[in-house]
Amino acid sequence: MVDLYIYLLIYEYLLIIPPRKSLLH
Repeated sequence: MVDLYIYLLIYEYLLIIPPRKSLLH
């Protein structure tokens, strides 16, 4: 299933792109 792989890539991308935009904290 490639969908899961793409989802994970997008998730990482979103976490990396915004410079600490209060996503995790």
